[in-house]
Amino acid sequence: MRFLWNLKLSGVSQKRTSSPPSQYCLKEKAHNIAKAIAAAHTFLLKHPDAEMRQRNVAYCQSRPEAEQQIRDVEREAYEAHNLAKAIAAAHTFLLKHPDAEMRQRNVAYCQSRPEAEQQIRDVEREAYEAHNLAKAIAAAHTFLLKHPDAEMRQRNVAYCQSRPEAEQQIRDVEREAYELMKKDSVWCTVSLPGKQQQHRSMRSYFRSCWLA
Repeated sequence: MRFLWNLKLSGVSQKRTSSPPSQYCLKEKAHNIAKAIAAAHTFLLKHPDAEMRQRNVAYCQSRPEAEQQIRDVEREAYEAHNLAKAIAAAHTFLLKHPDAEMRQRNVAYCQSRPEAEQQIRDVEREAYEAHNLAKAIAAAHTFLLKHPDAEMRQRNVAYCQSRPEAEQQIRDVEREAYELMKKDSVWCTVSLPGKQQQHRSMRSYFRSCWLA
């Protein structure tokens, strides 16, 4: 979620310029925005004050197609009886709309299913066995949504987060989402409080983010 160039926050103004070369026209594909929000949120579990990730989440949530992507992920997961993924998608929606009753009911219903917790355990175990720490952290966190005091999951999250490769894996998930979007990008003039306007492309902005 490193999309500062089109950020919509209080005190931030922006304006699209006339299009530079055609390769810089944004085309999100599949569910890349939803995936990027989830990945950045996983990063924020350990670093809640990470300003870059907060800005990335804010930008992605500001995209008009973001909420529909998240709904699609949730619906497709539920239709495939993938309750773990459906819960995670609904929670991603609730990050922006914590009072959305429909999503709250969806989460509650999926969590009430007897197979849901086993699905989450299976995702976590398979991810850990594959050394996919980013996915294992996300799965354990999904379990903790219902059982916040589950010590085993808390220890699993803490262990995975302590691994030096974990944060890079999470960045890689974000990077993959970006790679699917970066064929084209948005050029715009961004004005932040107390700063001069910046004319930036998505590509140049992302280059700086990988160093963050």
